[in-house]
Amino acid sequence: MCGIWWEVHPSTSFEPQLDEATRTLISRRGPDRLNGTGEVLCNGRCFVASSVLHIRGRNPTPQPITSENGSVLAFNGEIFGGLQIKADDSDSRALSLALSECQQPDDVIRCLSELQGPWSLVYFHAPSGKLFIGRDLFGRRSLLWARSQGALFVSSVAHELLDWQLVQSGCVFVISLTADSIWSSVEIFGIRENIDNQLLNEFDQVRHCSIEASNWRRILHVNSDVENRAASDGDSDSAVVESFIEHLSAAVAIRVLCVPPSDDRRQCSVAVLFSGGVDSLLLTVLAHRYIPPESPIDLINVAFARDDAIEAAATVPDRVTGLTAYEALKKLFPQRRWQFITVDVPMSELQLERRTRISRLVRPSNTVLDDSIGCVIWFAARAKGVLHETKEQYSSPAKVLLLGSGADELLAGYGRHRTRFDHDGPAGLVAELQMELNRIGQRNLGRDDRIVADHGRESRFPFLDESFVAYVNGLSIYSKVRMDLPRGLGEKWLIRQALRTFEMPECLCSLPKRAMQFGTRIAKLEQRKEKGGDRCDRLFAD
Repeated sequence: MCGIWWEVHPSTSFEPQLDEATRTLISRRGPDRLNGTGEVLCNGRCFVASSVLHIRGRNPTPQPITSENGSVLAFNGEIFGGLQIKADDSDSRALSLALSECQQPDDVIRCLSELQGPWSLVYFHAPSGKLFIGRDLFGRRSLLWARSQGALFVSSVAHELLDWQLVQSGCVFVISLTADSIWSSVEIFGIRENIDNQLLNEFDQVRHCSIEASNWRRILHVNSDVENRAASDGDSDSAVVESFIEHLSAAVAIRVLCVPPSDDRRQCSVAVLFSGGVDSLLLTVLAHRYIPPESPIDLINVAFARDDAIEAAATVPDRVTGLTAYEALKKLFPQRRWQFITVDVPMSELQLERRTRISRLVRPSNTVLDDSIGCVIWFAARAKGVLHETKEQYSSPAKVLLLGSGADELLAGYGRHRTRFDHDGPAGLVAELQMELNRIGQRNLGRDDRIVADHGRESRFPFLDESFVAYVNGLSIYSKVRMDLPRGLGEKWLIRQALRTFEMPECLCSLPKRAMQFGTRIAKLEQRKEKGGDRCDRLFAD
């Protein structure tokens, strides 16, 4: 993983605009590169800076990477499929080599469209003079762009003075740098034909192109067959649950097995954002299967309270369910050292960190919901708190943080999914799930990447593994949910059944969905009457 900063200027006479504050944000994303960011010039008109977080490969690979033919790559992400990578090689180096063998722009597009895993990149293809800017299908890695005084800026984080916009997920934008103006035309390769992005209006010509070699449409397509509802029996249900566990296990395995162990194997290498809810609990159980038994797993649990009542954090809903799940894990898997980290955040600390760090990381997202979720994830990713068993101060050394993002969109976990089913039946629910999945890359994940990476950690989302998503989307709606059952039983039915196969207590298997802003009590902390979609003034306070 890395931090990316890329400038494209209309002429070869320019001064780089990377300021020290933004350089610091870029460097925090990649603390494993010595001397901060690496910087190069390319094509005479581009200034590039990158930082590196070493996750895969024997040694860190400095970025940006310059090929022998003059091509330059700044890559942020992990490749879990679509490209052969040796066990001791880094994915950024392997991708750079693969791209350097591409003779034509179409070859570059084909290579990128086959990648599986979270990624964003900027790539200058020297043979064609083309600049490629893109994000993966689900937008799991941040990438922003902006224009100022005729120059184009692309970054993992927001520079204070520019009007940043999200680079559309599931798309690769191709700009020619051989013309007199970089704003003459842009080609958009992707699966979305209608892209609402003000920056695109700056180009004289915008051309949408298809990615014929891509399987992105197949991955995103939700099975819409609601007519063929075969009578379910115990055996068929069991087979689906077993297959579900197998596919999710594969997604978890590849995300925890490629993490370099600490020099001391008794130190944690993988942590979980752990509320005790069904999503985080199932990911934790499956991670236990693959992480070496001598390595602890850190379970990070966040709670907010007023300064004068910080002891109330012990009664916050996510703390209560988290501790219940923690005790269940210790009982069922006693050979593992489980470390439950209580992160208690007083209001004064929340306000300080929001003002000095979090507000800039969240941008350009700007709603009340962005603020709440961004703050919860930032304190979780900092992973600094107290070990529940010993009451010792503790800061997790884990480089990888597992999150349950995507489970609700795939398996109908939100309350609005039940409402849609009640109003419009199975077909309405399928349409709702399709809409949720199509927009997930623009709503949440880039923001979450900016937040987590600020601590030099990498967010990983097993529920959004491409192969797993394709598998779940191929299932009948009747195999995924049971909306005839009460709340806490019917939604995310497959996850609940999977937990039952691991003999988890029924009180944990039947927990209703509780959004993290309510489970951690951050939504009630400042006692404001506001809606989640409202613009959040707190993010813009001095």
